[in-house]
Amino acid sequence: MVILLQCSDRVGLVADIAAVMAAANLNIISMKEFVNVDENRFYIRLEVQGDTDLEKLQLQIKANLPKDTEINIRPYEKRK
Repeated sequence: MVILLQCSDRVGLVADIAAVMAAANLNIISMKEFVNVDENRFYIRLEVQGDTDLEKLQLQIKANLPKDTEINIRPYEKRK
């Protein structure tokens, strides 16, 4: 699945995100991040493998990241 996040920037965001993925038993296979310094905004795109409860994952992300975090989770579509 692909997870897109954006929030206010702060020290430790990548570590916190990685910890949430590990707790959800998700393997990060790609991670690209960017900080807009002028707006103090952090953006990250993660590609992860594994099965997890998406609602629980969203709650875990919200609990560990800044209050203004925007989350977009795109599960892979199964091929027919």
